[in-house]
Amino acid sequence: MKLLLTTLILPSLLSAHLLATALSIPNTNPQETHPHANCDCYITSSFSSNSNNNSDLASPAYFTHYRFWDFRNTPLPQTAPETTQTNPSNPHDTSTLEIYPLTKTLFSHDWRVQTWDREATDISPVPMKNTDGNVFLLKHPASTPRDPRSSFLVLRTTRFQDHASTAEVEGLFGYIYHCSLRLRMRMMSRDDIVRAAAASTLPNSQPESGSQSKIPQGSCAGIFTYRSSICESDIEILTSEDSHTIHYANQPDYDPISDTLIPGASSIVNLTKPWTSWTTHRLDWVTDMSAWYADGQLQSKSNYSVPNRPSIVAMNLWSNGGNWSGDMKVGDSVFMGIEWIELVYNVTKTDQDLPIKDHPGHRDRYHRVDGLASASASASFSSSAGGNVLDEEDVELQMGKAKEKSDDGCQRPCWIDPWHPV
Repeated sequence: MKLLLTTLILPSLLSAHLLATALSIPNTNPQETHPHANCDCYITSSFSSNSNNNSDLASPAYFTHYRFWDFRNTPLPQTAPETTQTNPSNPHDTSTLEIYPLTKTLFSHDWRVQTWDREATDISPVPMKNTDGNVFLLKHPASTPRDPRSSFLVLRTTRFQDHASTAEVEGLFGYIYHCSLRLRMRMMSRDDIVRAAAASTLPNSQPESGSQSKIPQGSCAGIFTYRSSICESDIEILTSEDSHTIHYANQPDYDPISDTLIPGASSIVNLTKPWTSWTTHRLDWVTDMSAWYADGQLQSKSNYSVPNRPSIVAMNLWSNGGNWSGDMKVGDSVFMGIEWIELVYNVTKTDQDLPIKDHPGHRDRYHRVDGLASASASASFSSSAGGNVLDEEDVELQMGKAKEKSDDGCQRPCWIDPWHPV
């Protein structure tokens, strides 16, 4: 496949840091000119395989496209917010939220809320129904009728008696081919979302750091690139597990015939902070490597089954009663809050018109490995909580000799790293 941008290498680490001065914290005011508007390519420090010494070295990765969606304190159309029950399946829970459905905001131009269903199977016994009512912007406490504003984006899943009501959004900006995807998010309980809706915080104040109540078990949150069940890279959180445990994988990571994990395809990592706290998660997909980060710290990387076809970007929150997600109690709801999404990516002229024939991101397994100790040699993961999975020497930036720029090459690069402060 021919990329629309020739890959370049910065001549020195100093040059990279000088480029960083062109950037600032993501803009929260859509009326202001975004600093990235004057860039014609974007650079991150990412990983690729080095065939000379068989080691993995961080090096600059170049991308042609940049997108940033900020759901915090965002001005909204001057319409009255809608009301939704916190737990729609629980008649005894009378608490409500004031919301703006994503489908009724400008964000719907870039993100499509899914409304398809999936029937029960022997290994996924609970039917799933994606609804647009499960994806919304939470009304900001300081919002007024003349100046309606949001706090953050919310995805919700709720267990009903006969099905699970689930949430999924997929990007509408075309197939991407290689990217660095970052988003700031946390998992939330019913009590957490009620507190967030009622909090009297200033627009730029720090939100509460983490969950004040236990997240219901039995759901799965996913962030991923997807083309097919064998061309996918993902980040997954299982609410049945410890709140520091996170899963990273290139698919397929599971062999249904032997009912075992595929060695090298996935990692189970203990994060420093629980996923009930606001954390910036990152997935890098380059030519021959996938790498995963949390709050700027490299957690895992893999060169097994790296996606090799243009893909969509998607996020979901679901439960199907299977061994991977587990099953929620009837009446329970789980929420995923997202403050912002940042994406740099490339595209190709090849393979753009072939449709995706199945729905992404819901695993069917007979068994799920429980806990870090049970994964054996089939997955790599940290030895203890703390998140520093890889040796510091392994992440040293390797700057090579600059390649000659072509006439249509990048003339105004912008460095996306270091990590955005919050």
